[in-house]
Amino acid sequence: MKNFLFQVVAQVSAFFIQLNQRIAISLNSFIGRTAYVLMAMIDRQKLSLYEQIAVTEGDQELVLQQTELNLLNAASQVRDHAKATDEWTAQHTEAINSIAESLMLHFDWEEDYVNQYMKEVIESIDGLEFDLEE
Repeated sequence: MKNFLFQVVAQVSAFFIQLNQRIAISLNSFIGRTAYVLMAMIDRQKLSLYEQIAVTEGDQELVLQQTELNLLNAASQVRDHAKATDEWTAQHTEAINSIAESLMLHFDWEEDYVNQYMKEVIESIDGLEFDLEE
């Protein structure tokens, strides 16, 4: 009997939670569309300006994300070049250090995370070990 009641309460609660979520999504969508139409009727130019700002801010975030991904890809390219030439040179070290510094300064990566990532990249070459210069 306890098990049955427990299951009933769980199922009924889940039903009402899902119903509530659907109602909230519909209500939020209605409120958003209504507010948009009202703002357009009140001041179409101001609304257009706000739309441009929202799109620009989103674009800048995407550019930053793409730059961060490009840095991570560059670390792999440095590794691949070292593999292709069968040697790790001072230029490879400088490139990896520059990438690591950029991740910390411009993308707020913690030093420990940068070191861990670079260690994985470098040590993927057989025989190389990541040496953290203190």
